[in-house]
Amino acid sequence: MGKLLILRGITGAGKTTVGKRFLAPPYAWTVRELDDLKLLKHGTTERCSPNEAFPEFGRLIREELDAGHNVVAIEAFVDKQHVDWFLRAAGRALIDSDVYCVWMECDVDASVRRKQSILKQHVVRLQHQRLPNRYRIPGELEIVTTKKSPDEVFAEIVERYQILTSSND
Repeated sequence: MGKLLILRGITGAGKTTVGKRFLAPPYAWTVRELDDLKLLKHGTTERCSPNEAFPEFGRLIREELDAGHNVVAIEAFVDKQHVDWFLRAAGRALIDSDVYCVWMECDVDASVRRKQSILKQHVVRLQHQRLPNRYRIPGELEIVTTKKSPDEVFAEIVERYQILTSSND
């Protein structure tokens, strides 16, 4: 069974950029984003039916994990219910030793700057307003990416969870 790394956090924090670092050798993990499913179904990343989308994303991830692949799952996952729907469908739990969670955030100005070509400023600012009430996963690695490079964030994740290369884990 594969390992699951959940990269969650605010828009513009670098989840996708960091997640894609796991694609390259020597890691060769599978990387999946819920945004891809949203685009396929709705033509936009800003709309979905959470009670359908999160379980469906979990089922897609479960297929990869059950096939023995290590998987990076990328989504904001701000609400506990969304995390629960996803994990239940993925056949995993937060207490599993092969499930790693990372919360990534940056300040609102960095988010606006990083997403200016694809999201309206007010959408990014609205998402930041949800941060104080976000679901906090016990023991989760929390990284503020405002002043860190994607390589620094990647290295922090690899070190914290002792993620080895695909040939070693």
